[in-house]
Amino acid sequence: MAVQRIVASKMKKNNLLLKDPEIAPHIPKTVWFTVGALKEMLNTYSTVFVKPDTGYCGNGIIRIKKVNELQYEICYSYTDVVNTADLENTCNEVANRIKSGTSYIIQQGIDLANYNGKAFDVRITMHRPLDKWQLTGWFARVSTSNKAVTNWSKGGKLVPLEQVLAANKLNATEISRELADLAHQISHTFGSVYGMRVLGVDMAVDKKGKVWFIEVNTTPIVRKLFKDFGNKQMYDKALKVQAFIEKMYQ
Repeated sequence: MAVQRIVASKMKKNNLLLKDPEIAPHIPKTVWFTVGALKEMLNTYSTVFVKPDTGYCGNGIIRIKKVNELQYEICYSYTDVVNTADLENTCNEVANRIKSGTSYIIQQGIDLANYNGKAFDVRITMHRPLDKWQLTGWFARVSTSNKAVTNWSKGGKLVPLEQVLAANKLNATEISRELADLAHQISHTFGSVYGMRVLGVDMAVDKKGKVWFIEVNTTPIVRKLFKDFGNKQMYDKALKVQAFIEKMYQ
């Protein structure tokens, strides 16, 4: 789709969304990576994520979680291995792990609601075939390991959103409405600035039921992701709209 622009920078996306007062309260604190900034964030939040600013599919993400007053747990998106170290050695290890010449961000971690003891987030696929955005499908992505991410490409399991919310005894109707409203607002903002026609909006729900924005994917996987999810009605709907957009705006 020639009309679809790729916006890779997470910080650029965040800065755009922070201008909207309805979206801003749902965005975790995010700063550019420096060792000093990492120490400051770890002194403020019990969990933080270090991410490549232009990363994709959960590659290169590092999660740092405070275990106690002296120790921090470090895990990565590419392995189940978990390391533990004090603050100074944690910061040194993270600094040594990130790629030279690549910009990284540090993001406030969310106390995620879980499903069967594993963290989950939510992928929402949005399409704009004509003037209005449509929510064409959503599901939860449940982590299947100790990895720092829930991404399907990293082994995350796709589960019906309603099933996951019900298991947490959260108000599924209210949270679903808030997720949908926020996804529409985010899509409208991106569409207005960049002329987007399809977006993958990643969000999370914390243990108290608050909805959080995680990421907007401007090149989302649609066909294979929905096929693997296995909901035929959702798959057919998403592919029909996707095909219309590809034909209309190629």
